[in-house]
Amino acid sequence: MSQQPPYPPMGYPPPGHQPQPYPQQPYPPGPYPPPYPQGGPYPPPGHPMPHPGYQPQPSGITAVLAVVFGFLCLGASAWSIVLLVQPLVGGCGESCFYGPVGVALVTEVVSSLLILIGAILLLARKTAGAILLAVGGFIVVVQAGIGVVMALTYGVMPLVPILGLLVALAMVVCALLPPTFAYTRKRVATGYRPY
Repeated sequence: MSQQPPYPPMGYPPPGHQPQPYPQQPYPPGPYPPPYPQGGPYPPPGHPMPHPGYQPQPSGITAVLAVVFGFLCLGASAWSIVLLVQPLVGGCGESCFYGPVGVALVTEVVSSLLILIGAILLLARKTAGAILLAVGGFIVVVQAGIGVVMALTYGVMPLVPILGLLVALAMVVCALLPPTFAYTRKRVATGYRPY
């Protein structure tokens, strides 16, 4: 004869036991607060929570814009250099080089070199690139401002100098913005560290 165990198996109620329903509590009247606080310490669903000490990668959009504006300025400078060299090659000769045409030619070449070197260095994430772009852009801003004044003096619509002025100003602003410098300071991990 087998005896029945005194206790039921684990996880099951004893035979003949009826579960007791929980007493229902009435809900209080009135407006209810939202189930989750808005803007709490947790990100919205679907977004991973960054670990402590996580620094997001700085965006290089301002650096890229500065380089694009720099190449636009380089194209305009190349055209200006061609226009400035024509009188030297033509009948004017060497005497034009010592006048305002020569000064404009030298400043145009210097600003173009600064912008070219600055754009290359900024693409390589060097802080000096942003500074060189800003200095070269400042020279172009001064040249374009002189071009606007000269065009207005002769009664010509200064559309091209104004466009050059706006592009150079945009380049200087993008080169000097804090995200550009954050982009140049943040180094990308390349390969493995040796032991």
